[in-house]
Amino acid sequence: MKKILFGILAIGLLFSCNQKPTETEVPKAPIDSLITNWQNTWNNNDSIGICNMFAPDVVLIDDELIIINSKELADKWVGPYYKIVKNLQTEKLQEWSSTDRAGYTGKYELDIVINDSVIGHPHGIFTANWVKTDMGEWKVTTANMNAFSDNQ
Repeated sequence: MKKILFGILAIGLLFSCNQKPTETEVPKAPIDSLITNWQNTWNNNDSIGICNMFAPDVVLIDDELIIINSKELADKWVGPYYKIVKNLQTEKLQEWSSTDRAGYTGKYELDIVINDSVIGHPHGIFTANWVKTDMGEWKVTTANMNAFSDNQ
């Protein structure tokens, strides 16, 4: 009888050792909603919403500017452009995320509209990185925008 119980116990241990441990899924950043918010806020010409997407110590680099805080962002990047950007679209090239950080690299294209006329159609590539704040908000900490010339 002891041999049978020992055999059953040994078989039970053998099968339990072969089972893979259950992996706890770590919640990831909501990158799709972050990018959708990015597009919608620009397309709605919402300067306050655009500025609120960025951390106070944001670093943003585009073809002509290097911005190192949210005041410069509002004065030099959002203020001059938010009213004229229309039809912003993005296409994902790569993304990554963890519980409190996220990144996205993609292509963009948009229309520049002044007096109801499209005067430009810039396109290029961009990378944005977000950090989740202590308040649970996602803020862009760094962004890099690179426009392509029409000759490319």
